[in-house]
Amino acid sequence: MKNITWPIVSTFIFLLIVFLSFYDFSLDDGPPLFPNIDKLGHFVLYGMQFSSLVIALNKNLINRAIIFSFGFCLLLGISIEFLQPIISPNRMFDILDIIANLSGILIAFFLLKNFRIT
Repeated sequence: MKNITWPIVSTFIFLLIVFLSFYDFSLDDGPPLFPNIDKLGHFVLYGMQFSSLVIALNKNLINRAIIFSFGFCLLLGISIEFLQPIISPNRMFDILDIIANLSGILIAFFLLKNFRIT
């Protein structure tokens, strides 16, 4: 029986990213506890999404799994940024979010490649 843990983890992270991206945080009272903490969230979640997707697709880090995972995560982040103002009127496009996403993906790639976490 094939291990389905990583596909489930990857799907959960994907759903969490989508939910958090369109949730209207303006409904919360008061200023954020830590300004720009969302950039850390982008960095961590997209790094986790990339890693879990690569591992779910192939534990040997073959090029196809890496290329697909990189493209999927990058397109997901860019698409969400463009859709946020349409779906959640109090949210707006932020290029720094895309940079944080890409940073998380790249760091995850180097960690997977150099430390053979898989």
